[in-house]
Amino acid sequence: MSDASPPSSKLNLEDQPPGPAVSLARAATLYVNFSRLHLGLEEITFDFALQSERTDATHPITAPQRISMSLFTAKRLLELVTRAVELHEAAFGPLELDVEHRFLPPAI
Repeated sequence: MSDASPPSSKLNLEDQPPGPAVSLARAATLYVNFSRLHLGLEEITFDFALQSERTDATHPITAPQRISMSLFTAKRLLELVTRAVELHEAAFGPLELDVEHRFLPPAI
């Protein structure tokens, strides 16, 4: 029997060939805590926003950023983000998505 493990189907960021040079000279860095997506036949569109306080019919979330991409690009992005979250959780523990379980109750 061989001790060699089968090749992993997971994305390994360290094993990726160098990509093309990318200039960030005109890039804007934004923080978002709200996202929504629209799925089309050949593309996916993400709306990004900062939800700061109350949201209702009179105070809607304003989504000033929108990104559309092909589903092929979206799948590659999914693989990259999945791997990045796996690396983060391996180093710092699991990310809790349920806000009710994310915070510890106040000490009495």
